[in-house]
Amino acid sequence: MFGVDIENSGNLPDYYLDDELRFFLDNFTQSEIEYVINGNSEDTKKHFTCLFSMKEAIVKANNYYKPRRFNTIEITFSSEGRPMFDGFLLSYGYANNTCVAVAFLSPESM
Repeated sequence: MFGVDIENSGNLPDYYLDDELRFFLDNFTQSEIEYVINGNSEDTKKHFTCLFSMKEAIVKANNYYKPRRFNTIEITFSSEGRPMFDGFLLSYGYANNTCVAVAFLSPESM
């Protein structure tokens, strides 16, 4: 099973706006926020967009995650920068302010 999501970065608020902070706290874990802010400051919106899109793809691949809040679905990154979520293979691409994410349910998880 797999899920695909396409997200335009224009649909996400800007992180630095105080009145938009609730969106980020509701959709990302503290570790994800720190990863984006500390490691990718020049591409903050791009990375938040792709994280959000990967979470959408995970939910589409496995409805078990549908009732869960996005801030309880934590995507981590390998030392090479590869996104990881237990039981899934994740991939994404970003161009023209749009992120395309794919989540494949690992055969071991089926």
